[in-house]
Amino acid sequence: MKIKILTHTAIFMVFGLLFIGCKEETKPIDTSAEKVQEAEKEVVAAKQDLADAIAVFQKESAAIITANEKRIAEIKLEIAEEAMDNRDEFRQELAKIEERNAQLKKKLSDYSSDGSQKLDAFKEEFNQDIKELGKAFGDLTVINTR
Repeated sequence: MKIKILTHTAIFMVFGLLFIGCKEETKPIDTSAEKVQEAEKEVVAAKQDLADAIAVFQKESAAIITANEKRIAEIKLEIAEEAMDNRDEFRQELAKIEERNAQLKKKLSDYSSDGSQKLDAFKEEFNQDIKELGKAFGDLTVINTR
């Protein structure tokens, strides 16, 4: 009789341990599904942040390009109104600047995002081009004063 009771108790304990063991294994699966959902939300948020950063950069850069276009138009008026010995040289330099400004405008409109690292590299290169264009404007005024 004692052996039967001990056997039944041992069987119940084994089944109990199996039941508890199975129950614990399903819990990490639920947690991993939640982690996947959180990660997907973070990816969506990161993509939106990147898109917002691109939009802000494009807006700021477009404003600079538009200001350059206005500046070019003003300089063209000055060339037409003032008497200059080096008018042709001045017009050629201004045409080069205008061409570079148009290239920057096209480069900005053609940009598509491949990630934040590429955006940073694009920003750095684009800002360097803008600085060079500003320097060209400065050099143009040097030509004007000769």
